[in-house]
Amino acid sequence: MITNFITFVLSNFSLSFLIVGLLCSGISLIVIPKPLSRSEVAEALLSYYCLMAIGLCSPGNAGVVLWTDLLIPFLGFIFLYFCKENRKAETIP
Repeated sequence: MITNFITFVLSNFSLSFLIVGLLCSGISLIVIPKPLSRSEVAEALLSYYCLMAIGLCSPGNAGVVLWTDLLIPFLGFIFLYFCKENRKAETIP
């Protein structure tokens, strides 16, 4: 049961960030003074959702982009080296 839950949470990280955002907005609504207006509730829900979905989830995507920007030139150098070695091996009778 726990392993299924952990697998579900880790496979749906955007949903996990939505749930964490809702929890954080709920905590912030408990802490602020009462009475709450509709605009305060909407602002808390939207701001924490945006913080979790955009602020914490998107850098993961940027990390993938930066990692590939570093990795592709290195792989290109390795492939170039192997092509060069292959040409040398073909010219040897």
